[in-house]
Amino acid sequence: MNVPEDPLPTPGHSRDAKPVEDAGALRDHGDQDQPEDIVDRVAATAIERLEPLVGADKMAAVEVIIEETIGQVSHHSGPLPRASELGRYNEIDATFAERIVSMAEREQAFRHSLPRDALERDYRIKSRGQHYAILLATLILGFAAYLAYLGNSEMAGKVAIGTLVGIVGIFVTGRAIDAWSAQREKPDDEG
Repeated sequence: MNVPEDPLPTPGHSRDAKPVEDAGALRDHGDQDQPEDIVDRVAATAIERLEPLVGADKMAAVEVIIEETIGQVSHHSGPLPRASELGRYNEIDATFAERIVSMAEREQAFRHSLPRDALERDYRIKSRGQHYAILLATLILGFAAYLAYLGNSEMAGKVAIGTLVGIVGIFVTGRAIDAWSAQREKPDDEG
């Protein structure tokens, strides 16, 4: 019985190609490598290792397939395209790169303004609440003074004390709620 030779050897056990076990060699070129340099090195290594397996007559097709695959796999994350891509945008229209950078700067300024706007809004709400509380307390204490003027000092005392206890209670409760909210938002350090 004739068993045909396996046309695709298992990884690390190729017939003529270099073993794959030294994958760390691709990483031993320093920390300053750009993603494009790493991709080029990986492509060159892949082409070098595939050449003995597919033959010289099919290497042109293999190189095209590898380049297409790398082009499809390339990924970038961030607010701006890579510098090489910005250059290609400028080839289309000389203002594209500047417009893209300007758009990213405006977006960043907007995102940085969100917390500041929220703090200012929160400050205005609390400030307005304090002004209304002072106004209301003044009116109620004025009513207590009027009751005392009319001769009903017992009721005037109850109104004045009730008002003061209510105001102090609101401030104490408000601070307790703020402390509780801050505690809930703080990550647990105890794990």
